[in-house]
Amino acid sequence: MVSFLPESPLWITVLSLFTIWVAKNLAEYLSRGKYTVAANISFQAKFGNFMLWPYYWFTLRKEFKPLDLDAIRREAIKKEKAGTDFGDSWYETPYNILINIINSGRSQWTPIGFVAYREMFLRLLRKRLRFFNYIKNPDVKEYMEKNPVRSPIFVFGMPRTGTTFLHRLLSLDPKARAPLTYELMDPIERVPDDVEKDSAKRIKFCKIQLDLILSLIPHLNSIHEVGAELPEECLVAIGMDMPLLFETFHFLAEHCNELAHIDATPMYENYQKQLQVLAHNAYKAGDHELAKKRWVLKCPVHLATLDYLVKVFPDAKLVWTHRDLNNALPSLAGLFRLGPDLTQPTVELDQLGKGVLTYAKLALERAEKFFTTSKDTSCCNVKYLELIKNPIEVVKALYKQCDYEFTPEYEKILEEYIAKNKAEREATKKKTGGKTMHNYSLEEYGMSKSDVDSLSWYTEKYL
Repeated sequence: MVSFLPESPLWITVLSLFTIWVAKNLAEYLSRGKYTVAANISFQAKFGNFMLWPYYWFTLRKEFKPLDLDAIRREAIKKEKAGTDFGDSWYETPYNILINIINSGRSQWTPIGFVAYREMFLRLLRKRLRFFNYIKNPDVKEYMEKNPVRSPIFVFGMPRTGTTFLHRLLSLDPKARAPLTYELMDPIERVPDDVEKDSAKRIKFCKIQLDLILSLIPHLNSIHEVGAELPEECLVAIGMDMPLLFETFHFLAEHCNELAHIDATPMYENYQKQLQVLAHNAYKAGDHELAKKRWVLKCPVHLATLDYLVKVFPDAKLVWTHRDLNNALPSLAGLFRLGPDLTQPTVELDQLGKGVLTYAKLALERAEKFFTTSKDTSCCNVKYLELIKNPIEVVKALYKQCDYEFTPEYEKILEEYIAKNKAEREATKKKTGGKTMHNYSLEEYGMSKSDVDSLSWYTEKYL
């Protein structure tokens, strides 16, 4: 097929490709099961996939060749011009696991989806080059040696249990600091000795990445609000070692057993270094107060890796959020669906449901085992319903348990933020005719009450 295309008259080529495309989509439509739905993407994404699929199907461009870590590294070196040091080799294991999954499932992906995977790996590897080259700077190295990350707060829990809301509340304390999306995505200065120009350039880079994703899956913002200058979760930084971002986050559900047996200590060591670089950026700019602020961090993935986390952050304050699994599990499935929406023509909802159950069982059991065996490690437990009903009282109780000062200034900031957040949600609800922002059910994803009952030990203990 590939050999005769260039020699054929244009109209025959176009007609042949269109016929193949129609046959391919018809076959996919006829083979759909009960839980198979079309990917929720923009018209722009649909049109792009239509125009690009011949190039992908017949591998007519280098962007559509099977992923190869060595080849992507060579391209990163060529484009970044920041040396050849990618740091420790730990990242190669999770990278290769995901690359093998993507290559072996090639027929599942759309052209845009495959390019998204490739560009994600390239972007992360370019970040590694810049990062490990930068921390060789004597001034940076000396600062990092003298200033380890001390007493950070880590908010974690099953996704969709209030971690983002609580993280945002805790980040508003004038004495605390949450890393912003652009800082996590691009921690290394791009314009030395000019703070404003440097921040503007990195923010612009981040906005371009986010705008591109939102142009393809616009509903992302209704599920997880994103913004270059908003507090964001650790996953954006950890992605440099464990590449689980919007494009690949659903693999955490489908392949969690493959990823769970990796010693994640190096991942957290590199995360601490990224936080130290962000603190050094503030110190270098003359903002010594910002450099010393308490880090407020958040990521659902920590739930399954707490034993590695505390090796690197032994004085961390741990905050675990809890929610009724009848609501949390289907909501999590909706979050995991973002990846397949972006990368696949159709989504198998029941497969997402199975993956969610597998991940929930693994993550909750590992967290429970950690706190059962680590007697010296305390945890602040926060119930979702209490957080939504009385957010300020929950924060006050958490501060008391952590022995932090809850100031009148911070309380006023919280009151203003919560009032604004409530007004925005009411406006959104009014705009959508009273519909809730998220409306998921267990049945939609092939799950049942009996599936939730298999985790009854968690519900009985924490809810």
